[in-house]
Amino acid sequence: MSTDPRQKIEHLIRLSAGTAGFQGRTVRLDNGRVALCTSTYNYSQDDETRHLVAERIALLWNLARSIPTGSRSSRCCQDRGPDMRFLLSIVWTAMCLAFFMRLGFALQLMDPVDLFLDKDRCAVVKSYGASSCKVRGRAEGNLDGTWTITLPEPPLTIQMPDGPMAYQQPHWRLQGGNLTGVGLFAGLVISSLAGSYLITRRRPDRQAGESPA
Repeated sequence: MSTDPRQKIEHLIRLSAGTAGFQGRTVRLDNGRVALCTSTYNYSQDDETRHLVAERIALLWNLARSIPTGSRSSRCCQDRGPDMRFLLSIVWTAMCLAFFMRLGFALQLMDPVDLFLDKDRCAVVKSYGASSCKVRGRAEGNLDGTWTITLPEPPLTIQMPDGPMAYQQPHWRLQGGNLTGVGLFAGLVISSLAGSYLITRRRPDRQAGESPA
């Protein structure tokens, strides 16, 4: 049996596919002149299913037209690359945002601030001579999301979870002032953009036979 050189894959991938034959079960190329495959012998399927299978194969063939056979498998794998890199860039941006928000929280300072202590802390403060569970002191944020409360009378330092506190707006500030806020914002923008660029940038494909650096 001789083969037709005109039916080599390099030529066939340029041709469009369609269904033909009995009940449209055969996939043919070049307006029916070249047979590709058939679903006729899928005896466990009904006639409509075999026709739809052939149509889907033809559709997939047409979608893959003009893709060189040597790069088909690598391109299939690379198609997932941009989506994964985009997802990683979103994760990186979220991590940067969470880090700088936590850092900004830890740099907060409120002096003075009024707050009510819970039962256990109130008992400790009263044991040092306080007359009420409502105290006034200096609040500093911590990286773990808590507050360090420094009381002048009695002279105590208490660690509190984040909760409601009363203070005047002028009494709130960031340690280091406005320059700290600018630095936090700049750090967030630069780190998120730089990380996203490094993650999503397209790396040049290595030529065949070229070893990685």
